[in-house]
Parts: sequence; structure tokens; C-alpha cells
Amino acid sequence: TNSYEKAPFSRRLSLPFLIQIAMNRFRSVVAPVWRDFLRYQKKPLVSKRSKLGLYEKRDVRTGHRITFSEKKTKRVFKPNRQRKRVWSDILQQWVGFDMTAAALKTIDKAGGIDNYLLKYRNLQSVHGLRVRDKIYQRLCEEGRVK
Repeated sequence: TNSYEKAPFSRRLSLPFLIQIAMNRFRSVVAPVWRDFLRYQKKPLVSKRSKLGLYEKRDVRTGHRITFSEKKTKRVFKPNRQRKRVWSDILQQWVGFDMTAAALKTIDKAGGIDNYLLKYRNLQSVHGLRVRDKIYQRLCEEGRVK
């Protein structure tokens, strides 16, 4: 037998073993920094679905379906999403959105889709941002906004 097989803790210095040592040292340096970055990240995680419409901070949630015998199985709570067209007073046309019932209530509270898109800064919808840009362009053309 070879001498390195007799000693339980000594290993032959092969290339895969050296790569493994280098990766372990790299992980010990990078992992804490990455963990801190994820811990102090400011932006909330947003699903792709809520970026496509006006979801008003609603998103897919998970939970349990509980039977009479109190067995728990996984289930998904989906937001109350509706496909709606709302009238834009500034653009003078109908604008279609996927929106939740909560977003529809907030639009009514704001006084219309124009005020909602101009007032609320935490829009995550790509389509909502496009419509807001069109509204700003129309307002600039009319001279209401500089």
C-alpha cells in the first residue's frame, strides 16, 4: 500500500482536490458577503405576474388546505384578478389592464386611472408605466406640465 493510504488525514494533492480547497476558501469569503447583501436588500421580491398588470401590492400566496381531520395540504391563494378597460380622460380612449379588485377600488378613490397612474409612485407594471408616459406626453403637449 501507499504511504498516503495509511495515514487517515493526509491526501494526495490532485487537481480536483486543489480545486475543492480553493472553492471552500472562496465560499468562506464570499458567502457571508452575499448573505448580508440578501439580508439588507431593500426591494421586495415581485412576481412576473404582478409586473404585467395593476395588482396593488397583491400577489400569489401559499398556504394550507385544512380538512375536517385537520390534515394540511399545500394550496395557492391567487389574487382577484380581472381584465378591465378604464376610460382615460387625458388620453380620451379606453385603456385595458389586468387589475385586481383592490386596484380598481384604489383607482376609484384616486379619481380615475389618470390620477392613479400619476399619483402612485410604486408602480411595478410595465404596461402601467407605458400608459403613464403617454399621459405625461399628452399633458406636456397641452402645456399643463413642463
